[in-house]
Amino acid sequence: MVISKQGKIIVLAVLLAVVLIIVGKPMLEEASNDEQMSAVQQINRAQEGGLGIWLLVGSGTCSYCVEMSQIFTQLEPDYEENIAFIKVDVYDPENEGILINNDVRVIPTSIFIN
Repeated sequence: MVISKQGKIIVLAVLLAVVLIIVGKPMLEEASNDEQMSAVQQINRAQEGGLGIWLLVGSGTCSYCVEMSQIFTQLEPDYEENIAFIKVDVYDPENEGILINNDVRVIPTSIFIN
């Protein structure tokens, strides 16, 4: 059986896609796990890894918070090897301890932990 050049390309593309799916799936799962972690869990993980931490405390309904979040997101790729960028939503009850322990009174608030 002789496979044409186009057939070989299709087979190669399918094999490449299968490999990318197998290799990429754990990476995607790890990224989504970070997003699903609470702020407290992210803080603990960053401290265990010896990273500095930037907590951005705010909400999605505060215009100043949204503006600050855009800056936060722009800076993250340049510093993520040394700093954990963690957003803390003031309306999430799990974050109440963070707000109380850091005496957050206004938003947006940036907290830096070394």
